[in-house]
Amino acid sequence: HLTEAFGQARGLGAAILGSGSATQEDRARISHLGGAVTQRFAEARKYFDLAVRDDPVARAALTGALDAAMGAADKGLAALDTHLIRSPALTYPAAEFYDQVTHAIEAQFKLVDVAMTALGTALERQVQAARNEIVLVLGLGAAFAVLAAWFMWTVTRVTTATMSAALAVAEAVAAGDLTVEVPATSHDEAGQVLAALERMKTNLARTVGSVRGNAESVATASAQIAQGNQDLSSRTEEQASSLQQTAASMEQLG
Repeated sequence: HLTEAFGQARGLGAAILGSGSATQEDRARISHLGGAVTQRFAEARKYFDLAVRDDPVARAALTGALDAAMGAADKGLAALDTHLIRSPALTYPAAEFYDQVTHAIEAQFKLVDVAMTALGTALERQVQAARNEIVLVLGLGAAFAVLAAWFMWTVTRVTTATMSAALAVAEAVAAGDLTVEVPATSHDEAGQVLAALERMKTNLARTVGSVRGNAESVATASAQIAQGNQDLSSRTEEQASSLQQTAASMEQLG
């Protein structure tokens, strides 16, 4: 739209200057075209600024072409305003006016070419950055998957080892071995099972020791009672023998 408005202003202005006269309608039209060029250029500048606002590389590539296009546009608009809109006498050479506006139009086309190249390069960088992010996300996903698999394997291995140790302790206690050692483990559920087995083994060993001690005390008391009975039997036999001797003596005396 900018170059189109400039082109219409160039053609009409050169025709007016070539004829050396202009109607009020011609002046109004050329003034309208000048306003359209100014408006289109301001819009183009705004869009360019938005496009390169977050891309310093593209902004640096466009700065020179944008400044040149702005300067050429200002000169073309100045020629349009000075030699056509405000000039009462239309004596400015038509060829020079045509060349000035043509230079402004060519500067706009050059700006468009530079902008397309810069924006294409920026788009390629963004696409490459997106690809790199995708690769990074996939790599992180794979790493997390490996980490999760390792974690599950570790938990399974530790749990299996703990339960195997608990089974070994239970079997040893069932076989009567109260000296089996309960391995130290973590504080999770499996570790709590081993801790409970350790307490059970300790309490059972204490109970067995107490029963054994009581049995030994009973055995000692029984032995002492048997010995006392034997001593009593010996004394009884001795007394019976004395009585027999006494009875025999009494018979002899009689």
